[in-house]
Amino acid sequence: YNGLRLRWFDYHLKGIDNGIMKEPPVRIFVMGANTWRSEKEFPLERTVYSDYFFKEGPSGSIDSLNDGVLSREKPGDEKADSYQYDPMNPVPTLGGDLFIQPNGARDHRPADRRSLTYTTPSLETDTEITGIPKVEIYASSSAVDTDWVVTISDVHPNGYSQILRQNILRARFREGDEKPVLMTPGKTYKFAIEMYPISNLFKKGHRIRLAVASSSFPKWYPNGNTGKEMNEETTGVVATNTIYHDALRPSRVVLPIIPPGSAMSNSG
Repeated sequence: YNGLRLRWFDYHLKGIDNGIMKEPPVRIFVMGANTWRSEKEFPLERTVYSDYFFKEGPSGSIDSLNDGVLSREKPGDEKADSYQYDPMNPVPTLGGDLFIQPNGARDHRPADRRSLTYTTPSLETDTEITGIPKVEIYASSSAVDTDWVVTISDVHPNGYSQILRQNILRARFREGDEKPVLMTPGKTYKFAIEMYPISNLFKKGHRIRLAVASSSFPKWYPNGNTGKEMNEETTGVVATNTIYHDALRPSRVVLPIIPPGSAMSNSG
């Protein structure tokens, strides 16, 4: 990183013609393939945005609260999935992209078991996901406020759940950070959660998993489900949170899939 910055400043501040402005403007490291790649833009123009819907299981891949399926097929008449979220007993942070030990690519299964999970069947071909995934969930809560934490992981054939990205949405900020709006308990809302950029090759035989919970501690301070700010919170309440996945409320993740054989260029 420092070498790249030095070349940039040498060119712009010292007038050294080191060729940096002739190089493609984007460099991507594709995990799974473990290779660097140059690109002309980001997100990539050739991206195929693909819907993967939450569906009933079992997927047979994890002993989670529901063991649901992530599928290209739209859901039909399916029952919802519910769980209890107790702010005094949050789901732990396991790995990820912050400086919380242990960080990095860790096995997320202990957290997955305490979450709702939706997992694809074993992939029949290598599948590259590069870009910004977007999660849309239809959900309700018995509380006026709660958190929605979504995690994408690469599930290896031996069950290892390699965390890739995680993000959070506080329900009362579903209409924007400047406009907090509490929920009506029991009412269904649509929540949109944009993930951070990702680039990963899910190899043949691996699975794609989307896990839903309401906490990841200590990455985020637990929501007390009362609608109060953290410095105002005294005692929280236990919330019953529900995710819907049926024909009228098709919860899904939109994955940016890169067609095979369409790479601009590769270099080590």
